[in-house]
Amino acid sequence: MDDQNDFLNSYKKKLDGEKPETLSEAEPTPPPRRYEEKSAFVPVRPVQPMQPSGGRRGVRLIPAIAIGIVILALAAVLIWYFSRGLTAIDLTGYKLSDAQIWANENDINLQITKEYNDEFAEDEIIAQEPVAGARLDRGGFLKIRVSLGHDLNVLLDLPDLMSMTMSQIEDWAATNYMSKVRITTEYNGEVAAGKVIRFEINDNTVVDRVKRNTPIYIIVSKGPEPLVTEPVTVPNFRTMTVEQSQEFADENDLVLIIVEDYDDTAPKGSIIKQSVAADEVVNPGSEITLTVSLGKKIIVPDFSGISKDRAPAVAGELGITLILKDKYSSRSKDDFISQSIAANTVYVPGTILEVAYSLGNKLLLMNYVGQSRSGLDLWVQDVNSQGAHVKIGVTYTQNNAPRDTILYQDKANTNINIDATIYITVSRGPKVFVPDLVAPAGSTYDIAFTRDEAAAACEAVGLIVIFVEEAQSNRLAGEVWYQSVAAGTEVYQGTTITLKYAPVNATLDLPGFAGMTRQAIIDAGWLKKLDITFIMADSIVEGYAGQIYGQSLPAGRTYAYGTKITLQESQPEPPPTPSPTPEPSPTPEPTVTE
Repeated sequence: MDDQNDFLNSYKKKLDGEKPETLSEAEPTPPPRRYEEKSAFVPVRPVQPMQPSGGRRGVRLIPAIAIGIVILALAAVLIWYFSRGLTAIDLTGYKLSDAQIWANENDINLQITKEYNDEFAEDEIIAQEPVAGARLDRGGFLKIRVSLGHDLNVLLDLPDLMSMTMSQIEDWAATNYMSKVRITTEYNGEVAAGKVIRFEINDNTVVDRVKRNTPIYIIVSKGPEPLVTEPVTVPNFRTMTVEQSQEFADENDLVLIIVEDYDDTAPKGSIIKQSVAADEVVNPGSEITLTVSLGKKIIVPDFSGISKDRAPAVAGELGITLILKDKYSSRSKDDFISQSIAANTVYVPGTILEVAYSLGNKLLLMNYVGQSRSGLDLWVQDVNSQGAHVKIGVTYTQNNAPRDTILYQDKANTNINIDATIYITVSRGPKVFVPDLVAPAGSTYDIAFTRDEAAAACEAVGLIVIFVEEAQSNRLAGEVWYQSVAAGTEVYQGTTITLKYAPVNATLDLPGFAGMTRQAIIDAGWLKKLDITFIMADSIVEGYAGQIYGQSLPAGRTYAYGTKITLQESQPEPPPTPSPTPEPSPTPEPTVTE
């Protein structure tokens, strides 16, 4: 608080005492307009009560009272359900489908963004907002970032493949997630076994960098071809993985051809057929075709006939990764809108199926009068991101309310159409006068405004500052020498002003000022090097009468020009009191002798 008072006193001193007064006389501020929102409530006219005609009137009231109690109880239950919240769990590492199931069970809406990531597998959740442990409202939103897996378009330096061994190439490909590196072997009498014979890159744009999905074919030597080739006994490939089968083929000079097919019983990736039966004997170089299972063929159902509540269960039973999308539309609430993969087509495992259901065609608009316009803007942005087409019509007016405060709203606390336009009146804020932030050229730091001082002065009156560093002759380091809006101009709070200031590109070694007088410091030109504030002591400091006896920054260190420093000054010795002049002795009267 003391620093703030010091600044305000210093600022007033600069404006009132040492800078030319350029502020124009303010025009009287017109009285603020009042905006009242008319209520649609019409009081019920009083009706004379009828006299009961018989004893059955009390009997008729009993069902009405019972119905009222039931309605109130139901409303209380609904209010309790929707007002109670829950604690967010840590979804990091979850599959998106699992997170969606959790969100559906807890009435939470997921806002999903996707990005490439090398640490999390495709479809795994990288991060969330709010974080685990935060409180969530039923029907509220949870932002999650979902991994797209490795970005195959990342550029990598192409290593010297010709100098690498087969295992080194495999390690390089695995470390950098290269998806299309293919290594084959062949006999070669000139290149040692395990060394690269040649490689091919099927991309004319590659010079010395490749993408993760650049096709690279590498041929590695198996050494000299054996003089006598021995026949090979074919194994039962159905008991082996594809990788193990390829290793066997490479070691025994067999050529494998891989084809894929759907199978309702065999797991995906398992070998279900081989063109040459197990235990048959073939010559080296023979081709063998292996059929690898794509897993069960999944047909995407038509979700137009499946309710929103049943959709996750149907997709889960089929092994389909499902994301439910809620969108506003002309359809009734929870009606089907669309699905991202056409019905009755073959589902590719791992693909995300998005199914959209309607949130209805009405929106509940709250009253934003008295609040910042940003709140209404965020609400409109949110509903429009879910399929609505709400617009805002704005009228601006001068008002003493803070800038961007909503003064009037034509629709409030009511349901509106999803393509409605909301008309509002927004305050431009009160008017203020622009301070004079530019001192005459050649001024000292006690008069000139530095960047920090100008920023504080603008903040005090509600101006938004854009600083531009630009050199200017005869200006102090860090001094503001230009303002885009003239001093004394009447503007709205929140107006942007551009200030240019001289670069702070000079430093100095701070001396010790103790023992020096204020005038000696001024004469030495220190007011053009430092922003000095002198503070006079209440009494004489012994040994420093009329001199500096303390400073806020230690001597001997290097500081930038314009650095603020406070110097403590002792009271001077009082002038000597002159000795009183003695009064002359009275002249004795002469004695008269008779």
